[in-house]
Order: sequence, then structure tokens, then C-alpha cells
Amino acid sequence: MDDDALANWIAEDWEISQQTANTWIEKHKEFLQNIKDTNIKISPGGFPVNSWIAQFFYAGRPTVIVAPNGEGKTYFASWIMKKAMITHKDWVFASNIPFYFFDERYEELRPLNLIQIQTLSGLLRLIAENIINKKKTAVVLDETEHFSSSHSWRDSNWIAFINISRHLMVKGPLLIYHATNLIPIEIRTGQIGNSVMPLMIHNGERYIASWKTKPHVLHISSSDVILPYSHRGWGGFNPDVDVIKLERDIVQIDIREAAKMIQKKLDKYIIGDKENPDIIYRTKMSEAGKKGAAKRWANRRSE
Repeated sequence: MDDDALANWIAEDWEISQQTANTWIEKHKEFLQNIKDTNIKISPGGFPVNSWIAQFFYAGRPTVIVAPNGEGKTYFASWIMKKAMITHKDWVFASNIPFYFFDERYEELRPLNLIQIQTLSGLLRLIAENIINKKKTAVVLDETEHFSSSHSWRDSNWIAFINISRHLMVKGPLLIYHATNLIPIEIRTGQIGNSVMPLMIHNGERYIASWKTKPHVLHISSSDVILPYSHRGWGGFNPDVDVIKLERDIVQIDIREAAKMIQKKLDKYIIGDKENPDIIYRTKMSEAGKKGAAKRWANRRSE
């Protein structure tokens, strides 16, 4: 691996010195070695790992981090995933954040349980594979409002997607938004969501606020080395699956059978132009269908 080339890349992308970039690379390598050796040390009085991770990766219910552009939402997502990797080595983290180590030249810098996903079909196949291999999947989707608005996702799509996520025992998903009014109302009001947590900056440091947490704010230190990601070339996320039809067909069957069905038959649920996967057709749903999906969600919540 060419450390100098990577350091130049990071320095230019993040507008920092090459010396700082080199330090970042070395600390990331140290993290990879430590996690491999199961020798991660958590400082006394520091990050309360289990309680905070449980809040952000609440099983089967999305958690939202919201803040204006440039406040550090992607920074936080990278930070929380790195923290979660410390104590949850059995989790596989799926994210559309463009980390440097997804470049094949730097493959050795990629934690083995961190996978980049850019389509919903790819995410579902990964989840199914993890279920078969008895692993848990934690999902982080950045710039969520872009894919959900540009591809005409409606509230019914979110209900179906979250029903599927809950049935497949997904950790999260953790969703990143830059404006509260862009968050789907069912998620914003807690009908199918966990919590909306604003990110704030005070004296140059980042904080997450939530009424569910004690002491009600989480300090994200700028001195913490995060999983290194790129500011450029964000690949987006393509919701290329008819989640309404898929939800109807899998939520009533055993989770492993659902995983096997996804592995074998997901292609028939993929929507859009096969030759141009960026073109997504709008999924329609009748009012009766919406009520049915909402009722199924309510029944599952009461179980």
C-alpha cells in the first residue's frame, strides 16, 4: 500500500496537513490491529459503549441524526460505527458512506465487518447472507433525504422498509438528515421510529442531544480518530426494490426462510430500468394497502 499517496489524498480531501493525514493513517492501522487482537481499551469515564450504541442502533426501528449541512453528521456516523465495532465484533456494518478503504488500493485498511452498499438490493442480499451465517447487520444510511425524495419514496415505502428491517432483525437503521421537515412523518413522530437526535456544535466540538439519554448530551470529541471517509464522490443510495411487495411476501415467514427467499428470488422485486439502474419507477399503493401495512406494523409492535 502506498501510504504517501493515501496521505496526499486525505490531506487534499480534508484540507489538512500531510503530517496530520499520516498520523490519521497510523492511528487507523493501530485500531485495526487492536480490534484484531481484541485489545481495545476504553478510558474510565469515557464512552458508555453499550448504552449509547443501543440508542443509536435500536433494533428494527430507525434512529435519525439531524443537523444542517456542514455540522458533521457523516463525521458522527463514522465515529459511532467505530465505537460500535469495539464491543460488537459479531455485527456487520453496512453503509453508503464513501470510506477511503473501499478503494481497492487500500483494501487492507477496511475492517472486515464494514461493507459499502449503494443499492437497496445489495443491502438486502447482505442482510440475508448475514442471517444465514448467524450474523447481525447494523445499517447506516447517509444523505437519506436525497434518495428518498429523488426516487419518489412515500410514507408507505418507509413503513414497508421498516417492517422488513424489523423482521430481519436489522440493527437500526441509523439515518442521517440535514433538515427535520424532510424526515418522513411516521419516523419523525415515532410511529415507526426510535428517536430524532439533533447534532449541535459548541466551541468547535460536536454534541448529540436526546431526551432518552443521560446526561442528555453525548460529546463527540474532535480528537477522536474516526473511520476515514471521503468528502468527494459520494455514491448515493438507490432504493431499487419494491419494498411493498417484498414486505407482503416475507414478513409472515420465518426469518431464515425470508433470508433464503431474498437470496433466490430478490430479482423479481427489483424495479427500474435494468440497463440504467439509476432510473427508478414510482411505486404506487392503494389506501387499503397503506392501512394494511400500517396495521401489520402495529401488530408486530405489540408482539
